[in-house]
Amino acid sequence: VISAQQLPKPEWDKPSSIVDPQVWVEVHGVPIDNNKKKTHHVDNNGFNPRWDCTFNFTVHVPDLALVRFMVEDHDYTSSNDFLGQFTLPFTSLRTGYRHVRLLKLDGSSLSPSSLFVHLKVTQCQSSPSKSSAKSPAKSSAKKP
Repeated sequence: VISAQQLPKPEWDKPSSIVDPQVWVEVHGVPIDNNKKKTHHVDNNGFNPRWDCTFNFTVHVPDLALVRFMVEDHDYTSSNDFLGQFTLPFTSLRTGYRHVRLLKLDGSSLSPSSLFVHLKVTQCQSSPSKSSAKSPAKSSAKKP
């Protein structure tokens, strides 16, 4: 997960409040494929937060797997607030830089809110049906 652009505030927040966003990347499918990882939170930056986090997932049954990107407002004193999400089939992931357009819980658009990610999908050596996704890949240690 590289960055995000123009994240919304939760509707019930005070007008002076600024979000502290963090991103969850989740894989849902058969039990062996279920996994989730999160970025660190970025303090007081909902306009253009930057994470530069790399996550690796191994997916054994790609045809049944869904990938979900969920953004929430980190909160120290209570549960985190949902900001936006997008879910897509694993088989539709393509290697490269992508803008992931975020949606509300009801599926309506949160335009212009988006995540900027770099995806790398590779076939694993051990099994022809097993795939691996580096979601997303960009950091100072690894270059895409």
